[in-house]
Amino acid sequence: MSLQLRTQGDRRPLALRDQVAMGGEGVVWQTDRPGLLAKIYHDTDAARVDKLAALIAAAPDDGKARLGVPAVAWPLDLVEDETGVVRGFLMARVRSSLTLHHLSVPRLRRRAAPQVSWYHLHEVALGLVRSMQVVHDVGAVIGDLRADNGLVDAGGAVTLIDADSFQVTAGDTLWPCPVGSEGTTPPELIGETLAGQTRTVAHDSFGLAVLLHLLLLGYHPYSGVWEKDEEPPPLDQRGRLGMWPGRP
Repeated sequence: MSLQLRTQGDRRPLALRDQVAMGGEGVVWQTDRPGLLAKIYHDTDAARVDKLAALIAAAPDDGKARLGVPAVAWPLDLVEDETGVVRGFLMARVRSSLTLHHLSVPRLRRRAAPQVSWYHLHEVALGLVRSMQVVHDVGAVIGDLRADNGLVDAGGAVTLIDADSFQVTAGDTLWPCPVGSEGTTPPELIGETLAGQTRTVAHDSFGLAVLLHLLLLGYHPYSGVWEKDEEPPPLDQRGRLGMWPGRP
């Protein structure tokens, strides 16, 4: 990448190495700083920069990381170009490609982590709860809880990624989480414009319950055998209607 970049906090030059991942918002890169990645956006605006600054100010104590693995790949510093325009942010690198999704789907788990036992799944479940608590302890809300956004290390510690989408508050200003995922969005938010919603810890708790069900039982709580002739409603619609096999 040809941009001349630096970190805003210490004004030191930052070099991008290999591309790690690409998404709709931007690209994640390895950097020349050990243990750190940079997310560089395709586009930035003042609202995004302000939200990143609020997240950096709210960053949790790194001492809460278990076994040296951060609970959250939290924004640590802004990355700007030579003109001072913010292009992205710096975050910790997590050396794990195993996600909660891999462990929640039995056929994927047998292929990606055949050594994982029932006991180990409970360790991972506890790791997820610990990481979520770190977010809530600083007054932030995750909002978009999904199994692909949790990286799992060999000891069961979970690192939450995509922290730049978290809801965060600074003073009287709230930056919402504008996105959600099918199957983990609380029923009361389905169909709503999420960018206009104030998320709560209770909303995160719904997503947590779904992820724990997936992780420990291997299927979504709103899945099941559809016995009617017509097509089954989408997963979110089933949640909104309270259609789950365990309902009396």
